[in-house]
Amino acid sequence: MAKTLRTSGTYTLETSGGSSDILLKPGGDLGIGSVSSPDTSVHVKTSAAQITLQRTDDANQPGLVFQQSGGNIRAKILMDGTSGTSKELIFQTHDSALAERFRVTHSGAKVSGTLNVDDGVTITDNAIKASASNADLELDGSGSGVVKILDNAEVVGTLTTANITNTNNITTTQLDADGVRLKDNTITTSASNADLEINASGSGTVVLENLKVGSGATVTTILDEDNMSSDSATALATQQSIKAYVDAEVTAQDLDFATDDSTALSIDLDSETLQFSGGPNITTSGSGNTVTISLDTALSNLTSVQVDGITLADNKISANASNSALQLASSGTGDVEIDAGGDLIVDVDNADVILKDDGTEFGRLSRVTADFVVKASAQDQDLVFKGNDGGATVTALTLDMSEGGDSVFGGKLVTNGNRITHAQAGTVSFMDFTVTQFGQTNNTVLSSVKSINMFLDSNGGDSGQAFRIYNNTNPDSSPTENTFIFKVQEDGDLFVTGDTTMTGNLTATDITANSLTTNVISSNGSNANISIQASGTGSVEIGALDIKGTSISSADSTLVNINESVNVTGTLTSRGNVFGVQRLTGSGSTEVINLTDTVTLLITTGSSQQFSLADGVEGQLKIISMVTDGGTGVVTPANFVNGTNITFDDVEDTVTLLYQSTGWVALARQNATFG
Repeated sequence: MAKTLRTSGTYTLETSGGSSDILLKPGGDLGIGSVSSPDTSVHVKTSAAQITLQRTDDANQPGLVFQQSGGNIRAKILMDGTSGTSKELIFQTHDSALAERFRVTHSGAKVSGTLNVDDGVTITDNAIKASASNADLELDGSGSGVVKILDNAEVVGTLTTANITNTNNITTTQLDADGVRLKDNTITTSASNADLEINASGSGTVVLENLKVGSGATVTTILDEDNMSSDSATALATQQSIKAYVDAEVTAQDLDFATDDSTALSIDLDSETLQFSGGPNITTSGSGNTVTISLDTALSNLTSVQVDGITLADNKISANASNSALQLASSGTGDVEIDAGGDLIVDVDNADVILKDDGTEFGRLSRVTADFVVKASAQDQDLVFKGNDGGATVTALTLDMSEGGDSVFGGKLVTNGNRITHAQAGTVSFMDFTVTQFGQTNNTVLSSVKSINMFLDSNGGDSGQAFRIYNNTNPDSSPTENTFIFKVQEDGDLFVTGDTTMTGNLTATDITANSLTTNVISSNGSNANISIQASGTGSVEIGALDIKGTSISSADSTLVNINESVNVTGTLTSRGNVFGVQRLTGSGSTEVINLTDTVTLLITTGSSQQFSLADGVEGQLKIISMVTDGGTGVVTPANFVNGTNITFDDVEDTVTLLYQSTGWVALARQNATFG
């Protein structure tokens, strides 16, 4: 039954609490105003129907929210903006999330996404496209209006048009216009073998600025100038001006020349001819553009020719002035070459051959009495003899003039004699060869006149030849057999009397000295120690063993192995592990637990895998533990005080054993069982 609530004034529904809600829950549609029967969910009917959403805080966004049946928001219409005049109406729809699709601003509207106009045109981002299949996109002005592109326009494909009226630039990669193609900076005809014509309209002219033909000069203008007075490198002359200029120049010019007697002559190039005539023994001839001047045969049979201060006669070139020098000089840095088929003879009649550099003497060749003298003229200037050894330049001998003429040989000094002596008296150092062959007797072969005798000995107590050095105060006396200070025998053995100090390395296969024999180093003093000491903080290295102070380590960072029993009478202190570890994997057969490692770790791969343990030595410890449980492991010692065997079921099952004369005794057990 319908009920009516009426009031003569304004009727207000207000909750008592500030956060309480007022709910209208009609069973059908809701009508507001003069509507008698609502035809929509909410029907407002008044003379000026409006729904007002007023916000009380200008920072918030009032609007309409559209929900699905589950209450999830699927669309919104929101009003945005401050209390000012810049208001915006925002339309949001839901895809994976609510996103803005349309916004009405105070100055226009914005679409986020694609704008579809009547299913014919779509606007997306900055692209306008015709959406119908194969449809044209038309831009058309109204009436006499035109479509204007106010900024630069780019046509990616082909532009087809009847007429183009443009007030700004048109940019394209190629423009084809009725037989003419414009591409890059080139204008060409597009028709086959067609001419390219540039024509002005009516009385107009074709103006070309900075014209360049091929690789020639750039032409900026064409001048009709008969006298060529402008002398321009960028202007072309007309045919008429070129002819006028050439005619004027040829007619007005003479050829001026002079003869050896300084007579000035000239001919008119327009009307006269230049004649070439020969003189005595000289004839002329012409062919084409060439004039040939020839000498008569009489001149080729001259017995002598005199040119200024030089006379050429027979096979001689000589200076013809009294006591004048004959000079052969090249031009600039050129060479003077003398190519002789036989010997080159320089006959100076008891004078010197002088060598100069830029006028300064640096050497001369002379004959002094019967001697041939080679002299370096400059102070302290050495004489150097060089040659070619296998393609490389070598210095064979240098005579050092700053050292009184000392001789420095670049290679060996080889003499065919038996003596090199010193010509000066007094105490000097030199070598004296007393026999022609080195080392054939026990006499002195190589000796110093001071205190050292060196010679080869082929007898006298040695089985073969020996090289000996003696400290002999009298060089003229023979040293005794056993007074040497240094001896090398034929077999290579080295003997030294007295102490030996070496600053370098000593490398030898065998060293024999009192107490050093074979591969043993021993002390020759009674109960004396052998001390091998490094310098400062250095180490003594023996093979890969490093001994430093009281520490022994591996020089190559590997293990230090002691392969025999070690007897420690004092306290044994270890900074690391003093035991070995055996990782033993069961394979179905009985595996052997070793006695060399203190710890054995069991790895089982199946049920009831067997392991054996032999008897140890009295006092030996053995630790056995399971690290991988692939099944039960059973260890059977040869003799076991606590039973027959030990069973390991889980990881960390562990037993510690001590071997006594009666067998292995269990000291500790972790979960392992005895059977």
